[in-house]
Amino acid sequence: MRYSFWGNTEFSAVCLKQLADLHLKPEYIVTTSPKHIGKKQILTPNPVDKLGTYYHIPVFYADNLKDEKLISTLKEKRIDLAIVASFGKIIPYQYFKIYRKGMINVHPSLLPKYRGPSPIQNSILNGDFETGVTLFIIDNEVDHGPIIGQTKALIDFKDNYESLSVKLAKLGANLINFIMPSFLSGKTYIKIQNENLATFTKKFNFQDGYINWNDTSFNIYNKIRALYIEPGTYSYFIKNEKKCLLKIFSAQIFDFKNVNQQPGTVTMYQNKVLVKTKDTFIELLIVQPEGKNKMDARSFINGNPINFLN
Repeated sequence: MRYSFWGNTEFSAVCLKQLADLHLKPEYIVTTSPKHIGKKQILTPNPVDKLGTYYHIPVFYADNLKDEKLISTLKEKRIDLAIVASFGKIIPYQYFKIYRKGMINVHPSLLPKYRGPSPIQNSILNGDFETGVTLFIIDNEVDHGPIIGQTKALIDFKDNYESLSVKLAKLGANLINFIMPSFLSGKTYIKIQNENLATFTKKFNFQDGYINWNDTSFNIYNKIRALYIEPGTYSYFIKNEKKCLLKIFSAQIFDFKNVNQQPGTVTMYQNKVLVKTKDTFIELLIVQPEGKNKMDARSFINGNPINFLN
């Protein structure tokens, strides 16, 4: 199978590495150019770009998808198929004409459910027990094109955004390996999406990560898992009459009921840091105070007896 690979993110890189491990390296990669990152503004290639270097795969930078030179260059490559995994940009229709067999998107949900930028986060946030990967032919609408293959995956109760992303990226690569021979030979059944079942997701921002301890433990736990890393979850507490922010990276439900405490109250129990919610408790595991490194919650609470604000 001769194809090009389009992607920019960690999800893309996991998918690409799995394809390479299956002896399905692309003819070339399309991604975005290195960016200045961090306080020192170090020029850093994205994960897909790094893999291109590692596997000696030619890389083309598509910062400007209206660049006629890029379109012309890709046409000259005469590749019949493009695999797109978390590219993060709307691809203009001009590119569809480059590939005779089209551009196939690896989407981490069971379309038409969870179209848009955050399907993995929404599946965890909503407490779903099952998700999956869909391969579909890209058209002019977002995550709208006809489906050529799907496969399901269970969501473990301990999965967070990062672990589920890895699971689904590998699953997507395996599905490509399984279905592409029949698709390229014209033997694959193509299914039009049911618009009546379509749901849409949004990009989460910092405000979405705020934890209200008046919510249930189940909902709070799902938010911490779903928004892990980006944009992250957090709460506020008062120290020395100052409102302080605490990022929360890892937690679990602690089913300890019948306690007459206000939501947000912090309790030490059996050497565990427990926060009262609407119904039970959340045990904090890994946190990060403003201006400091990540630490286990017990180390933080030992020097900072607090209660959270709601």
